[in-house]
Amino acid sequence: MWQPSEIKYSIESFQTSTGVVRVMTDAGVGFLKALGSSQGPHSLVREYVGTSVAKFLGLKTLEFAIIVVHSEDEIVLGTGENAVPGPAFITKEVQSAIPGTVEIKKVSNTNEFAGLVLTDTLLLNKDRFPGIRVGNPNYDNLLFVKSSTDHTKYELITMDFSYCMHTSHSIGRTLAHIDSVKNEAIYGLFPEFKEFITTDTIKPFKDKLNLLDAECINTILTSVPVEWDFNQTTKEILKDFLVSRAYYLYD
Repeated sequence: MWQPSEIKYSIESFQTSTGVVRVMTDAGVGFLKALGSSQGPHSLVREYVGTSVAKFLGLKTLEFAIIVVHSEDEIVLGTGENAVPGPAFITKEVQSAIPGTVEIKKVSNTNEFAGLVLTDTLLLNKDRFPGIRVGNPNYDNLLFVKSSTDHTKYELITMDFSYCMHTSHSIGRTLAHIDSVKNEAIYGLFPEFKEFITTDTIKPFKDKLNLLDAECINTILTSVPVEWDFNQTTKEILKDFLVSRAYYLYD
């Protein structure tokens, strides 16, 4: 498990809504999302919970952790503002990462296309691909890396959940509303994925979905820092939504 404990210095700030900063840590280079971005602290909650759920369902994700930003770290966001001290979400940089698209025939884990669609649909993640009638595909939210076993192939890495479960700027009671729980839209279904979505490829992810119960979700939510404006009410809203949504989607 990758677990950096200290930020050494900032390398590069990016002009993104969540204020991503590339930093050097005591465990190598990572991409930091800290408090103080225009998207508010609940974007960090969504990122952590979304990535944790994706990993639980069996998707290949970036290694991630929670790291504390201190005032003396002087992390400057792309907006020019300093990051707010406190816990932050960080992912480990991977070598040979290619954002966007690659030739489908060169992807070795096309079975995970089904898992990404299921996960984005479960989490109402409209930021990757909300559907042709709703918006354009966001290929920047796809990430591929060279396969560790065959360097002529690539693997899909599922990442970026800052806008999942985004019924409002902050996580509120509208998320647990019946219209959200029983939303029938399918998210993440890029046109290139369709031929790979079959009963066989969806089955292992569906089986894992059936195990995403209240106990499992509680385990994930227990690790979310309270500094991310994460109180008991927000925790109950997320738990109620995820339990109900998983049950509905599985059924």
